[in-house]
This record gives sequence, C-alpha cells and structure tokens, in this order.
Amino acid sequence: MFFFSFSPIVIAHAGLATTDFAITATVLFFVIALQDSLERHSVIRWAIAGIACGLALSAKFSAFLFLPVCFVVILSLVRPIGGKKKFRQAALHSIVFSITSVLVVWSVYRFSFGRLDSIQVRNFSFSGFPKWLGVLFVPAPEFVAGFLTSHDIVTEGLGDYFFGKKPPGGALLFFPVVLTVKTPIPILILSFILGLGTGHRACDPTKVKVEKE
Repeated sequence: MFFFSFSPIVIAHAGLATTDFAITATVLFFVIALQDSLERHSVIRWAIAGIACGLALSAKFSAFLFLPVCFVVILSLVRPIGGKKKFRQAALHSIVFSITSVLVVWSVYRFSFGRLDSIQVRNFSFSGFPKWLGVLFVPAPEFVAGFLTSHDIVTEGLGDYFFGKKPPGGALLFFPVVLTVKTPIPILILSFILGLGTGHRACDPTKVKVEKE
C-alpha cells in the first residue's frame, strides 16, 4: 500500500480533478468490506459493504463492471468462518446489502424522485428508448439517466486514440498496456514477488485451521 500510494504516476493522477481515484478508493473499500462480511457474517458488516458498494457506484459508472468481478473473485477465494451459512441468513444479508446500496446512491442525489424524460444530460435524450421508459417515476432519475448516457457514449465511442487507431468503444488491451507501461518496473517486480508469497501461504494446507461447529 505504501509503494502504491507513493508511486509517481499515482501521486500525479491523484492531483487531477477526475473520478478515477474516487472509484479507486471506493472499490478497494468495497473489496475489504466484502471480504470481512463473507468471513464474519453480521448485518452490520453487510450494511457496511452496501455503503461501500453505493459509494463506488456513485463515484463512477464503470463500477458496474468492476464490482461484480471483485465479488466473484472474493467469493471464490474466501471461505466463510463457521461452516455453511443458512439460506435465511443469506437472504437477510442480501436484502440489507441491496437496500443500503440503493439508499447510499439515492442520498448522493439528495433523494430526488421524478420522471426519466425530465433529465437532460448533454445531448442525450430518451427518444431512442420506448416511450414508457421516459415517463417512469424513479428514485434518483439523474443516476439512471447518467448510466444510460454512459452506455450511449461507450457504444458510439469518443474517438479515443490507441496504438495508431481510433477503435470505437475502446480497446480490450487498454488496461494491460496501461498497467505495464505506466507502472514503475520496481513496483511491478515487487508486486509479482509479494503475489507469489501470498499465494504460497494461502495454498499451504498445513496452515489451514478448521473450526468445528
């Protein structure tokens, strides 16, 4: 965490007024809160995870892509303590998580409520959608309209320049290239070494403690 925080590229980017580091902080918050919730089940912990999810969704719409990936990865790696949880408990925690996430997003938009077609975002309009969609009354219509606007922008593209081309909708190699080119080589090497050490310890069956019910 120290080396990441004081990396030149991280410090330089964090000084810009963008949403990139807002989502960086909130997604990491979500990962930590989710792992804690899966390991030690409680309503409070799942509510905290819901708060983190709501903040991440409010920070940047690309969180809709990152959060499900984080959830699947953590769910496949973390083994809950105390044996298999009951269906009723899982349902309760899911409801608490969902309601908390929605309330956090709604609070960011000051608990607004109205029709979708009443929101104007840049040149976006609901003319291309079914008429019944625009007349719907929903909480935080600005959030829904903004999400649909982002989808529209991603579909059409912004003329981004990448490897001598302007691929519509972005390029799949963007993130690997940015990671390898912009990250200082010592940090890449250190991360690889730490990753190997962490993976070895996590897979060591002699250090796994079994807790009896």
